[in-house]
Amino acid sequence: MATAAPIKPSSVLYFYGRITREEAEQILASYDKKEGLFLLRESINPLNNYAISICHNNNFHHYNIEKRQDGMYKISDGRPFPGPIELIQHHENNLDGMVTHPRYPCFRQPFQRPIAFRGMTYSELEN
Repeated sequence: MATAAPIKPSSVLYFYGRITREEAEQILASYDKKEGLFLLRESINPLNNYAISICHNNNFHHYNIEKRQDGMYKISDGRPFPGPIELIQHHENNLDGMVTHPRYPCFRQPFQRPIAFRGMTYSELEN
């Protein structure tokens, strides 16, 4: 029985692409640092890793989502998942190493596209 392919991060509105930790904090701060407000971003280094930036107790926390050699993704104190979106979906109801649950996705504005590289969006890269 084949397993379903993981959800592409570029398909969800809370994925911002390759933005810095500082940019993620600016975005989250613009939404009043609500408890559990989060966004997903791609790590600038190393490639193929992601990070979740989340608000807790009026502070920002960043979790590296590492791609393992077996192709699964996990945070340092968590269990592995087929992709970063599945990891976030699990943590909505299970802390498993996070300080708070990712409850409120911080959606991009309708005109914003996830950044693949400076000056290039994911949709441009995929075309």
